[in-house]
Amino acid sequence: MSKHNSTYKGWDVITIDNKWLTVHVAPKLGGRIIQVGLPGEELLFNNANLNGIDIETASSNDKTKWLNFGGEKIWPAPQGWDSQEQWPGPPDVILDGGFYTVCDDILTDETSHSVRLLSEQDPYTGLQIIKDITISEKTSAIHVKATFINRSDSVKKWSIWPVIQLDTPDVSSKDRYGIVCPINADSKFEEGFYVMHGLANCPQYAVDGFNNFQVTNKYLVGKVGLDTDANWVAFCDKKNGNVLVATFEYDSHAVYPDGTSVQIWVQGEGLTYSRNRINRYADNPSENFPYMEIELLSPLCEMPSGNQMSFEYEIILCKIPENTSVLKKNDIGVIASSMAITSHDNYIEVKGKYGVFSEGLLKLYFTNEDQEILTTNPIVEWSVSPTQGIMLDIEIYDFPVDEDGKIGLTFKFFDLEGTYVGDLDQNSILTRYNNYQNL
Repeated sequence: MSKHNSTYKGWDVITIDNKWLTVHVAPKLGGRIIQVGLPGEELLFNNANLNGIDIETASSNDKTKWLNFGGEKIWPAPQGWDSQEQWPGPPDVILDGGFYTVCDDILTDETSHSVRLLSEQDPYTGLQIIKDITISEKTSAIHVKATFINRSDSVKKWSIWPVIQLDTPDVSSKDRYGIVCPINADSKFEEGFYVMHGLANCPQYAVDGFNNFQVTNKYLVGKVGLDTDANWVAFCDKKNGNVLVATFEYDSHAVYPDGTSVQIWVQGEGLTYSRNRINRYADNPSENFPYMEIELLSPLCEMPSGNQMSFEYEIILCKIPENTSVLKKNDIGVIASSMAITSHDNYIEVKGKYGVFSEGLLKLYFTNEDQEILTTNPIVEWSVSPTQGIMLDIEIYDFPVDEDGKIGLTFKFFDLEGTYVGDLDQNSILTRYNNYQNL
């Protein structure tokens, strides 16, 4: 792992990295993470027209506009233009585009893989932001803790609103990029989501068989909100198998802006209505740059003067096999295709597709109904890491039979020290009289 000052696309950045992950942090661009990626990959949108530019070097004309640099940033919510209790940005030359101070002097030696940033005080919202960015030594995760401090003399009520802009440059492919988010089974919205901007019947939106809301980028502008309680949302680039998962903690008892814990934006052509006007987005990717946004929202919190609130979330990267998408997420990784077992005359065929968040060994075992291992040796094992998608495709001819006649297959993950960490996936088979079938 390392941390050092460097330059990225003309911007001064702090680069922190580990074996799998590189993160560029830009203090002079509103304290944002301007880019993240696995080796040889970059996932976040960057505005090519603003390379090397910041709020000080921008032209006088540009300073009055929103300098949408891209990357990942922190905003206050709710957004609006009707009252002092709403944030009327962007633009915002302090919180969104201002210079943040690097506070490494208050970090210990053990946090050399961390960066702490401090914004200036914003007189409109009353806020000052602290942003702690830490990468894991053992996983492909970026941990972010955002803190709002109320520096005003009055009570303030805000939500912390991280916005992650994902790069989707290939507009010729209408199903390459997508965002997946589980729907709350007890959602307050009739369909589990609601359209906030753009076409109500937009062809980009669908619900899959796993009760996931899917947004497939067709370069049509729009925004959707969800009250998801699953604590994750994922972006996928199907062509190369890149996955970015954002994780957070949902509070079912809290109040959220617009009643949503996640919002998804697609930048493309079309119309929206906001700021009391109709906004037109051109069908011109060279000027109206294509990207998608994963937007997380914390619960609304009322802060007396001098008090603070915090929101923690993670951005995790991995690879899955090409031309697949994320269906499920757990602590070990993501499932692109659940374990499927097909029976034949004298053998079973087992298939599945996955990605993992750390380096280790995946071992496939026969297990009983209590998930106890039935055999000494695994059926197969793989060395795995976040940089490689995993495709399970094997045939099994010999297997044990439990007393109840029921056995299962479980994909177990072990770290590099050989310690069992958890299960990635599992399925059951009924084995009686040499008859195989899925349960």
